[in-house]
Amino acid sequence: MLATAATPSDAAGFFAGLDQWNVVFALASVIAGVLLGIAVHRGTENLLRRLGGLSPDLVRRVARSPRLVVILLGVGVGVAIAFLGAPIQPVLALAIIVAVIAGLALRGISENFSAGVVLQTRRPFKVGDVVEVAGFTGVVRAD
Repeated sequence: MLATAATPSDAAGFFAGLDQWNVVFALASVIAGVLLGIAVHRGTENLLRRLGGLSPDLVRRVARSPRLVVILLGVGVGVAIAFLGAPIQPVLALAIIVAVIAGLALRGISENFSAGVVLQTRRPFKVGDVVEVAGFTGVVRAD
């Protein structure tokens, strides 16, 4: 392979050391990431359906998250970027920072979501039960 000087339009020399095999491996890793993401999605859906008591819409929504993580950060895009010669450490650092911020920002929402999943799966209340929540008293009814 001949080394060529980077031109200003060459993205600061990023494409200078790139050959066809790097591009082929990058595309193969993206395809493998998508296929693995689909497998993870189906596996998560099957596991959640075994739990029972969850609506099909809830199962689809929950199973979507691991699929996207596998595709974007795992095998798919993350490895493809490494094959193309970009440093992967800044990408991983950014992903960790975004995950921590999202986790802190969505903590209250995730607690309520988890509580809703527990209520749907365990069904601790029956129609006609009297419940008291946060100072309010009411009767459970079917809608």
